Amino acid sequence: MSTPINKAIFLFDNGESEKAVELLEGYIASREKMTYKTINAYETLIDFKEQMGMEYSSELLMLEKLDEDDISGHTFFRLGLHYEKAGNNEKATDYFKLYTERVNDPEQFAETLGFADKWLRVKKDYFSFEAQDKTDLY
Repeated sequence: MSTPINKAIFLFDNGESEKAVELLEGYIASREKMTYKTINAYETLIDFKEQMGMEYSSELLMLEKLDEDDISGHTFFRLGLHYEKAGNNEKATDYFKLYTERVNDPEQFAETLGFADKWLRVKKDYFSFEAQDKTDLY
């Protein structure tokens, strides 16, 4: 059985990115409750929009309202980037920490999802001081 999300992925992978985005936006708009499938649709839509260079902050902020256990690790990373861009480094740091806690290997995970360069910059900017503090303890 082909779900709207699978159809959207197929469309996106076959060069019909605008149709894929429209399909996901329509699917999300038709949902009355936030379910696992709806969350997955939001995260897929964000992935597509990011790859297309489109704005996706409204979708990201919608996911932020959910319980932390309901969203994926990479969404925490994107939320961190969102708040960093907005100048709220405290909130950005909180989300970057959640990202590192949620995924087994933050560097490998970032590489798999195609944001390794962003992760290396975040790691240097947000975690190098923390790492330095830890080595001072030994």
